[in-house]
Amino acid sequence: MPDSFYVTTPIYYANDAPHIGHAYTTVHADVLARWRRLHGDDVLFLTGTDEHGLKIQRAAEERSVSPQEQTDLTSARYRDAWSSLDISNDDFIRTTEDRHRAAVQALLQRIYDNGFIELAKYEGLYCVACEAYYTEDELVDGLCPIHHRPVERVSEDNYFFQLSKFEQPLLEYYAAHPERVQPDGKRNEVLGFIRQGLRDFSMSRTAITWGIPLPWDPAHVTYVWFEALMNYVTAAGFGVDQELFDRRWPVQYHLIGKEILRFHAVWWPAMLMAADLPLPECVFAHGWLLVGGEKMR
Repeated sequence: MPDSFYVTTPIYYANDAPHIGHAYTTVHADVLARWRRLHGDDVLFLTGTDEHGLKIQRAAEERSVSPQEQTDLTSARYRDAWSSLDISNDDFIRTTEDRHRAAVQALLQRIYDNGFIELAKYEGLYCVACEAYYTEDELVDGLCPIHHRPVERVSEDNYFFQLSKFEQPLLEYYAAHPERVQPDGKRNEVLGFIRQGLRDFSMSRTAITWGIPLPWDPAHVTYVWFEALMNYVTAAGFGVDQELFDRRWPVQYHLIGKEILRFHAVWWPAMLMAADLPLPECVFAHGWLLVGGEKMR
């Protein structure tokens, strides 16, 4: 039987059209997938769209359409773009699909049952464009460090993922497996972030409804990044086809832009540890394409 080779792009956020930055990652993944097929490997090349969260809900409101209509339109634009570039992806996942909802709820329940999710009050700073929380010292002149936009102060009862419990396990893991984050400079960035101390983070919201409900508390929907990262195990068959999942997982390469490194190299491996699942063999973070000195967005 040929070797299994699994490579992913990030799933791209379905609030606007694809651009050259998205194509940059996707073309890299396509080259890698084609190369491994030439070697006779059984390749799964995954890309797709991330379709839940406040940013999607607001984008839909601005266009006077439903969130589902918004994501249907934008997801189709990504499919068309990859078709025009002759991208050879084997799967295209949408986080509004039933298979993803089933896998997310199964994985959430496992992490919850293992004791790594608890209810608490959250008050902090939130960037809608990133769908991410920041501390005061992470802001630049009071603005989001990525999008340079104002953040919003959020206060509500949320479920928290106990990321702090994985600070030492992650340091030990990367000491034993330094090849799991590449290039070297990005691994050093990850280690520096972990050594500063990991904080538990909110993984649910009650202020929005456009998302996947928590299986043990449907009044909460899953925080978009926490849910979106799970697409990688969804496509590998988690919770549906154990034989396929055992063959496909762990993934060989997550190809990502550098701005989402901490989600993929800190949050995601900690989530997998919490679920007693194997960790990715490599998270590879590339730089940005710049036009006139500005990042393509």
